[in-house]
Amino acid sequence: YFSKDVTVFNERDIINPNGKIKRPDRIVRQGNNLAIIDYKTGASLPKHKTQLDEYADLLGKENVKKYLVYINEEIEVVSW
Repeated sequence: YFSKDVTVFNERDIINPNGKIKRPDRIVRQGNNLAIIDYKTGASLPKHKTQLDEYADLLGKENVKKYLVYINEEIEVVSW
C-alpha cells in the first residue's frame, strides 16, 4: 500500500448523506481494489472498527480491506 503503482488519497474529505464530513487517514486504490488505513493511538476500541466500516460504506465499494494501525509503544495492526 506504499508502492509507486498505487493511487493514494491522504486525509481526503468524504461527505455523508447528512452533510457531515468524514476523513479517513489513508485510502489506497490499486486497480479496482481499495484499502482504508486509519492510524490510532491509545487502546483498541470497537468504535474504531465501526468508523472504518462507515468509511467503506460511504465509498460504496464492497470488499474493501480495512486496517487499523495502533501506534503506541508497540505497533499493532488490525485488519478485516
